[in-house]
Amino acid sequence: CAWTRTPETVVDSRLIALLDFGRSPPLAAGTPGNTIDFARTGDFVYVGRDEHGRGLFLKPKNRRHASAIPRTAGALQPFFSPNGEWIGHVVGGVLRKIHLSGTPVEDIVRIGRELTGASWGDDDTIVFATPAGLHRVPASGGDVETIVLADTARGESFRWPHMLPGSRAALVTR
Repeated sequence: CAWTRTPETVVDSRLIALLDFGRSPPLAAGTPGNTIDFARTGDFVYVGRDEHGRGLFLKPKNRRHASAIPRTAGALQPFFSPNGEWIGHVVGGVLRKIHLSGTPVEDIVRIGRELTGASWGDDDTIVFATPAGLHRVPASGGDVETIVLADTARGESFRWPHMLPGSRAALVTR
């Protein structure tokens, strides 16, 4: 059986999104890895730069401007928890999280190497990539489980994991 498409079934799958930063601080140029992430609510977090330096900024869907997230100076690689209430990020080789209510930053685990992306699953685990492979850790902290090692001798690396609903699989760029 062959799959064919008739002109009547062709769907324009382009998605065009305009991110209006208004008068918010701009994205920080030259930062490694992901610089922006979107919550299921439509809010987004990004690595920006203002007069105080580089940090994380939150732009709620229903507000015109972004605001700095306190205690995130130097943060990189932001990503939302599934409920949109927490933001994971990395500072100085430490994977951290901060609740948007303003609670103190919590360390999850020392990575000790370059993070090439992270994603927070529905099961409250975080999958993260490093040049060495793909790993998982409970969002509350604890032991890191290696899911798969990269074949670095062949130039293999993993980047930008994205946990799928149900947390049983992740999309990963290799």
